[in-house]
Amino acid sequence: ADDKPRVLFEFTGADAAKEWQMVNDGVMGGVSEGTFKITDQKTLEFSGTLSLENNGGFASVRTKAKKLGLEKGDTLVARVRGDGRVYSMNLYLNKP
Repeated sequence: ADDKPRVLFEFTGADAAKEWQMVNDGVMGGVSEGTFKITDQKTLEFSGTLSLENNGGFASVRTKAKKLGLEKGDTLVARVRGDGRVYSMNLYLNKP
């Protein structure tokens, strides 16, 4: 097996942001606002305002559906910096 690390998402180039999209609680009537940008340091920066009004309470950034070429036993590493709040990361798999 090839154990060489492989980068799944790079935040470089003019089209880097096109792979990502915002999904906020507005899809359920909430009023939270989230946004993201690709920084000069070639990172993705997520920010916004969370609101519990109208039974809301979430803001998210996610990739559009993409085949990552992962196999059983692969390990994912995410390098993140937060603000002390709890965040979650979801990975959805197509089942054969």
